[in-house]
Amino acid sequence: SQGRNLERVGKYAEARKTFEKLIVAHPTRHEPYHRLGVVAARQRRFSEAQALYGQAIRLEPKDPNLFNDLGYCFYLQGRLEKAEAAILKAVSLSPSRARYRNNLGLVYGHQGRSEEALVQFRRVGSESDAYYNLAFVLASREQTEEAKNCFRLALDADPAYEPARRALASF
Repeated sequence: SQGRNLERVGKYAEARKTFEKLIVAHPTRHEPYHRLGVVAARQRRFSEAQALYGQAIRLEPKDPNLFNDLGYCFYLQGRLEKAEAAILKAVSLSPSRARYRNNLGLVYGHQGRSEEALVQFRRVGSESDAYYNLAFVLASREQTEEAKNCFRLALDADPAYEPARRALASF
């Protein structure tokens, strides 16, 4: 918990030392490898993060968080096919987890697979939430008109959906 607290407040060097000590003390526990992988990914040390997630997965192959975090690491690098495969594994292990579905939606959206992204976003949120999430993916891809249209569709689904109204006004 000390390492997690350091991680939460952005003290990555200190968190790293804590997790490294835990790995030495408990080399067969997957948690310190996982958390050190998260720290490495936040520090944009992606190769190291991938190796740490891989070690954690070898120790605990049924933990969907490990696959989700590995997938998100690939997503941050723009390695979308690998991200999709890892996050799909997380979804298969825990189909009702909103975070995994949202991450899968992000990957699909960045692959230009908007309909599939919407399916994932709809599984964990309202119609307005789904269009809102897709709008942000499209905006990040500099597809401004498509993003605006999705914000409008979010408002069509729920005229009181203020986040979409504010986002649309910001354009």
